Amino acid sequence: MIGGLLIDAMVIGAVVAFAWAATMLGGLSTLFRLGEAIAAFSVAALLRDPAGSVIHEFIGTSEDFSRLIGMGLVGLATYIGANRLFTWWRGNREAARNSDVETHEDIVDEDPLDSVALARFAGGALGLGWALLFVSLLVLQPASTVVSRAAIASRVGGQLIDQEQALRWLNEGFPHYTQALPKGTLGAVVGETRSLPMREPVEATERARDHDQLLRRINGLRRDQRSRVLAFNPDIAAVARRHAIGLAEEQTLSYSDTGGAKLDDRVKAALGEAVGEFTDDVGIEVAWAHDPATAYRGLLDSRRAQTEIRDPKWSEVGIGVADAGWFNGRIYVLLLVSHKSAEATRDEQLAAEGDPGAAAAAGIVEESGVVEDTTASAVDETDG
Repeated sequence: MIGGLLIDAMVIGAVVAFAWAATMLGGLSTLFRLGEAIAAFSVAALLRDPAGSVIHEFIGTSEDFSRLIGMGLVGLATYIGANRLFTWWRGNREAARNSDVETHEDIVDEDPLDSVALARFAGGALGLGWALLFVSLLVLQPASTVVSRAAIASRVGGQLIDQEQALRWLNEGFPHYTQALPKGTLGAVVGETRSLPMREPVEATERARDHDQLLRRINGLRRDQRSRVLAFNPDIAAVARRHAIGLAEEQTLSYSDTGGAKLDDRVKAALGEAVGEFTDDVGIEVAWAHDPATAYRGLLDSRRAQTEIRDPKWSEVGIGVADAGWFNGRIYVLLLVSHKSAEATRDEQLAAEGDPGAAAAAGIVEESGVVEDTTASAVDETDG
């Protein structure tokens, strides 16, 4: 990808530019800058949470923003302190060297720490550090942007994703700034999506323990609305699992098979001889998320998906989950079917609640406050 190559070129350019600037500044001054930057970032990182808590307590801003302000203030104070310390140390060192030169005239007045090679090394390291921080922020930004996709596709971004510790730290500390998509626990993509910004290569594996967690949440929602809870169907789940893995490898979300075939036919085939016990309807929903809780919130945020999982006509579900790694997230596939006996029970329930359409389907009419079963009456008349 051209964007990825440009990001890599930018990193190399930053290293070269900082190394060149360091030769102008001098080795000792560049070492000071490098040391001050490392000290400032290290102390700010260590005190991120306590400093953020103090800012949050006094100002009342969000936890993310409080951490950001806290790190900025701690980092600035540490940088100034380190600068004063290095300046004091350098003054004493130069005074001592000048005294030695005056006492011993054979001593060459050249500071080994001011060498060009050391300046280039320190400058390049400083440039690399800033470039890596910049690329990390780009990688963790909403993946719908071209710049973020370029950073994900770059070699530098790929190395950061593979190492993962630094990105996880940023992700957990500042979720509202970095987790708009399944890079974290705040976002999900639901419904058909042509291209998901995953880091290649994608090697998806089944994540079976997510099934129960997601199903419990959905059934809790259905209990609240007094609908029948969904039974887990392992045969349909096998279809959902294969579809989820296929979608992850294709880096897309689709209601159809990756080969173009309809999932309805695969579901009916999986039901085997029992297919006649189910209605022809098949509900399909797909989501890309970081964990079951995020996937569930995403389903509720989607009007289509929420209507689907709330629909009382469904009686059984197959859930498939493909885990594509900590950064690429997980693909969730839900396949819903309705047992004919459950459909009949539902019609009778709705009829009892006063739904005229359901009453007609169940063969029940209400006249003068008396509920009469018209199906039974028709049979009696025929027998008579």
